[in-house]
Amino acid sequence: MKQRLSLILVAMLAAIGVQAQVIAYDVQTTTTAYEDITGATVIDLQGTVGKDLSKVLLDADGNISFNAADDVTAFPIGFDFGFDGKTMKYFLLTGDGAVMLYEDQTVSTDIHVLGSTAAANILTAGNAENMFGAIVRQGAYGLDDTEISYKLEGTEGQHVLVIQYKNLGWQSGAWNYDTEVAKSQIQYRLYEATGNIEMKVSGFKPYDNANVGSYMWMRAGIVGDKKDWLFITQYDANGASSLSQRDANVTYSASQYPRPECYSDFG
Repeated sequence: MKQRLSLILVAMLAAIGVQAQVIAYDVQTTTTAYEDITGATVIDLQGTVGKDLSKVLLDADGNISFNAADDVTAFPIGFDFGFDGKTMKYFLLTGDGAVMLYEDQTVSTDIHVLGSTAAANILTAGNAENMFGAIVRQGAYGLDDTEISYKLEGTEGQHVLVIQYKNLGWQSGAWNYDTEVAKSQIQYRLYEATGNIEMKVSGFKPYDNANVGSYMWMRAGIVGDKKDWLFITQYDANGASSLSQRDANVTYSASQYPRPECYSDFG
């Protein structure tokens, strides 16, 4: 089964092929750009302005930041989506950019432990699986115009699920949740016809004189079965990127950040 992961992150659009427990890939270039969606279902973030979103989980029943091993209801994808040899029908969201995929609508696994992990580490937590995303180490926090939404587009056999994170405030290197170093957008598209996952980002350039911190980094990629990873490890202004099947980071700083004019396509 061929599956694409498009990371429009600096230079990142990606596509992957799934073979047993190993995620394989090749790389090509594309020029797809980020565009806001309209008419989407907006998720109620329940007063998270100025609050840390790095440990927030969202479900279809309107729960937010659930911290117990109770059953929760996942959002419907709207079509059968092949991922790492499984047929996924549902998804849950974290507040700062990770998407978790499920075969069943009722999620009874102890997923709340993922929300207790430091931002970005969530993609490689010991029990993390069937996830993808692009997350900055210290995570996001809510601004007064932060919005998370989703929308099913297209017709039968050609559906596209769009998940959009708008105006995330990435946290200061000084650990101040009320001071952002950047205000960015992330958009994911899941394609029924091809099994592709496309990630698009913009606005990741830190503000002038922002306190980004020398220890900041990002994770961008996918997780299949536990410890089955594919992550971006490098990007540059020419659209080139590197991938690794290991627990991997990519630098996030005033000079190294996802540039929306550069894209890479993993195919």
